[in-house]
Amino acid sequence: MPVPSFQTLMLPVLKFASDGESHTLAESVEQTTELFRLSNDERAEVLRGGHNKLYNRVGWAATYLKKAGLLEAMGPGRFR
Repeated sequence: MPVPSFQTLMLPVLKFASDGESHTLAESVEQTTELFRLSNDERAEVLRGGHNKLYNRVGWAATYLKKAGLLEAMGPGRFR
């Protein structure tokens, strides 16, 4: 399975954060990896700029959820 789009990741990230606890982007990436059963190769994919594709997409999903008021920023790379 290819790395899901940020739109596809929005609901899983929102569900992961629904416990009201503070979470990191790295925790969300780990949860996403397990949920979508991504292989090590898929998890290691990089974008042209050298950034990790999965971290990028989870980050954008979290960003748009924050802008919609569905997640609260708790500091750099942290949300609830």
